[in-house]
Amino acid sequence: MIDLTGKVILVTGASSGIGRQVAITLSSLGAAVALTGRDEQRLEETSVMLSGKHRMLLPFDLSSDSNHDDLVARFRQSLGPIDGFVHAAGLQITRPLRKMEFVDYELLMRVNVFAALALAKSMTRNSHLSVNGGSIVFVSSVMGLVSRPALTAYSASKGALLSGAKALALELSKKKVRVNCVLPGMVMTPLMEKHVSYLDEKQTAKRAEKYPLGVGNPGDVANVCAFLVSDAARWITGTDIIVDGGYCAQ
Repeated sequence: MIDLTGKVILVTGASSGIGRQVAITLSSLGAAVALTGRDEQRLEETSVMLSGKHRMLLPFDLSSDSNHDDLVARFRQSLGPIDGFVHAAGLQITRPLRKMEFVDYELLMRVNVFAALALAKSMTRNSHLSVNGGSIVFVSSVMGLVSRPALTAYSASKGALLSGAKALALELSKKKVRVNCVLPGMVMTPLMEKHVSYLDEKQTAKRAEKYPLGVGNPGDVANVCAFLVSDAARWITGTDIIVDGGYCAQ
C-alpha cells in the first residue's frame, strides 16, 4: 500500500541517523527527496545512498535565522509541487537545570520547534503545495511524554512539538494537509552509539532492559514516517505514533 511514486518530500536532518534513513526509505518507495542538513559533505553521502534519480541537496543551518521561505522556494522550483515534509532534525542537550543557560533553551527550541513550524508555514503556501494536499511529519520523542533527569529543556521542546502539531492539524485540514508526530524511543544512531560507548556494560544492559522489544534502529522510525506521508494514511492527522519497543507501556 505504501507507494510514494511521484511524491515530492523534504527531509530535514538528512545528513545522519534517523533523517538519513528516512530519506533512503522514501527514495526506495519512489519519492523525489530534498535533503536538508548543516553538513554538505554528509548530505552528499546520503544522496549516493538513495534509489531514485530525483533528489536535491539543500545545505541549511536550522539553528540560524536564515530564510526558510527561500529554502522551500528553491525546493519547489527544482522538484515541483510539494507533497510532504519530515522534520527529522533534532538537537539534544543533556544537562541539569543548574547548568542550563538561556542560550541553551533558545538553541533547542530553534532547531526542534521553531524550524519545524517555519518550514511548515513555507511549505503550505498555495504556490508551493501539491493540489492534492500534503503530509507533515514531526519526529518528536517519547521524552516529550515521559522523561529523565537532566532532560528538562529537551523534553520541553519535544512536548511543544506534540502540542503544536495538533493545532496545525486542525488549521491545515482545510488545505488537505495532515500533520502527525512520530515518537521514537532509544534508537541506535551513530550519535547514540557514541553516547552508549561511554557507559559500562552494566549501565548499557540496564538501559536496554527498559525496551521490551529491544533497542530500535533508524529503519523502525523511517518506516512509520513513510506510512504517514503516503496515501495509506490519508485519514490520519493530529496523531502521535509511539515507536519505542514498549518503553512507554510500562
